[in-house]
Amino acid sequence: MKRIILAILLFIFILPVKALEEIPNNIYYIDDNNLIAYLDEITLDEESKLYIEFKFSNGEKTDLIEITELPFKTTILENIEENLEIESRFIKYDGNYDYSEWSDKKEITSFDFEKIPTPIISNVDSDLNYNIDNKEEIEELFKDYIKVNNLKVNYKLEYKVNDSKWEQNINKYDKNDIKIEIRLKYEIGTYESEYSNTLVYEKHPEKVCPFDSDICCNEIANMSLCYWLMILGVTITVIFIIVDIKKRISREA
Repeated sequence: MKRIILAILLFIFILPVKALEEIPNNIYYIDDNNLIAYLDEITLDEESKLYIEFKFSNGEKTDLIEITELPFKTTILENIEENLEIESRFIKYDGNYDYSEWSDKKEITSFDFEKIPTPIISNVDSDLNYNIDNKEEIEELFKDYIKVNNLKVNYKLEYKVNDSKWEQNINKYDKNDIKIEIRLKYEIGTYESEYSNTLVYEKHPEKVCPFDSDICCNEIANMSLCYWLMILGVTITVIFIIVDIKKRISREA
C-alpha cells in the first residue's frame, strides 16, 4: 500500500514538470536603451495559456507576460543602465499554474560588430559557380542579429569581362573564349563587408602556330612573324628581279 501511495505522489509531482520540460532559450539585446527578449522556439498549446517570467541578477522580476505567437519579442526593461544577467521560465495555465525550471543565467548579446569577416571565395568553374569558404563563420557571427531583425545575409557578386570595368550583371558569354574575373561582398542590415579575393575563369581556343613552329606564334599587328618574313622575302625577291631586269635592258641598249 505504501508503495502505491508513493507512486501516486511521485506521479503528481513529476507530471507538471513533464508538461513544462521546455526551458526558455531567449536572446537578450539592447534596442534604443531598452532591454528586449526574443524567443522563436516553444510548443504552444491552444487549450492552455503560456506565460514567461524574467528574473534579473539584481533580484528584480517581471510580471508574467503571455506568449500568443512566435517569434515572440518583448521589452522587459526600459532605460537600462547596468550590465545584467537574466533568467527566465515558462508558466502554463489551464486552471492550474505549472512552472518550468529557471533557465541558466544569460548575458545580454551585443550587436556592435566592430570587425566583420571578409568573404573568401574559391573554385570558380565555367558556369561561374564558386565556394564561399568562410560562409559558416559569417552566418554564425550574425545568426542572432539575423533572427531578431528578420534579416538575411545578402551576397553581391561582381564581374569583370576581358579586363573591362566591374559590373553587377553579365551577358551571355562564350565559355571557350573568355576571361572573367569575379569578386563579392555581403551586406546585412547596416553592415557591409570588404570585397573578397578575386577569382579568374579564363579559356581561349588553342592557338596553332603556322608551320608548327613556336617562333611563328609571335605576332606583329595580329599577323604571324613568319608571314611577315615571307612577305619580306617575296618583296626582296621581286625587287632583285626588277633590278636585274633593268640592268639587262640597260646592257642591251
